[in-house]
Amino acid sequence: LINERNADLDSVFLETFNMNFNTSRPFQENDGTVNYIENYAKLRINSNGLFEYDCMDASKGLELGEGIVSDYDIIKKAGEFLEKVNSVSTLPVGNNYVFNRLEKKENRYEIYFDLTYNGIPVILNRASGTESNVKITVEGTKIISYKQNFIACKPAGGDFEIKNMITALDDFYSIYDTQAVENVRISDMYNTYYYNPENKDMSVIWVVSLSNNEHVIVSGN
Repeated sequence: LINERNADLDSVFLETFNMNFNTSRPFQENDGTVNYIENYAKLRINSNGLFEYDCMDASKGLELGEGIVSDYDIIKKAGEFLEKVNSVSTLPVGNNYVFNRLEKKENRYEIYFDLTYNGIPVILNRASGTESNVKITVEGTKIISYKQNFIACKPAGGDFEIKNMITALDDFYSIYDTQAVENVRISDMYNTYYYNPENKDMSVIWVVSLSNNEHVIVSGN
């Protein structure tokens, strides 16, 4: 797993978010996290690879462009902006971003993208704030928040130890009370990579998808 940040790229990232490296007000925290503040915008580059942009005034957000008339247009434009941000560096072979879901709340959209490695999704520890790798928040036609964990996967040697499905099912029933939810059933079970940004540990885990759209993570080993 790699998530090493190149400090020389800060100015390029700032430009992508319509901020000026020379005029923004930077300050660094004890753990190495760097914050840039300019007018209504704040860019936070965490030492653990988490990248956060927030605009305090929605009218000053990043314009997605013209021709937005549907949810599909919002998703497409958000995906294009994601590609723009990540064009600064090249992802290792086997790494790609895929659309996960759109959550709509009146005039606000939350668009989630997942990192995949060799076609298998990489989900994040809940402590990072989102299980998806990228979350883009749009109000109207403007980006007001952008969060991404700058990680990428590459072969490290060795094999992951993975529980068999029966053991994973036993673990699921030990942590999820199926009697507490009426008419719920298992709709799918699958493996995925699980990345914890706190200790930079990667493991393979089971995910149990339920008919009520819940997804329950079961430890992989």
